[in-house]
Amino acid sequence: MQCRVCHEEIEEDARKCIHCGSFQNKIRNSFNFSAVILSLLVALISVITASIPVFKAAMAREAQVSYEVLSCTQQTVRLIAVNGGNSLAVIKSGTFEDIALKFNTAVPVLKAEIGYADFSMSSAENGLLPANSCGKRIDIEFSAPGASVNISDTSKPTCPC
Repeated sequence: MQCRVCHEEIEEDARKCIHCGSFQNKIRNSFNFSAVILSLLVALISVITASIPVFKAAMAREAQVSYEVLSCTQQTVRLIAVNGGNSLAVIKSGTFEDIALKFNTAVPVLKAEIGYADFSMSSAENGLLPANSCGKRIDIEFSAPGASVNISDTSKPTCPC
């Protein structure tokens, strides 16, 4: 019988070649190749598992909005809003002391990555706000289609005095 690898003459029932050291059994011969494939597969699964949280964080869509009240008069509330997130944000509504506010212009849309809007709102009822608005809270509601909205702690939602 000849060796499967080096083709030297070996005994008929030999399990291993005395010349090159290779196994004559097909299963034992392919074992080294299988070990390489198995170790590559384990390495690939490890890399994929480790990269899932990073990929999820990169793909998370969030609007990171902060806003500040610039001025308050009896006719209008002037605000500025900034979006530092990676998703579009739309200003849905606003309230001042339980008074619904309406936009004086088109509904502001804050683009992703430091989009900003300078806008004004007034009372939806009679157009007037209470005369003494100093320090009163103005709540603005934002939405982000297909994403979450995070309003920053640096927001200043009260009328300046």
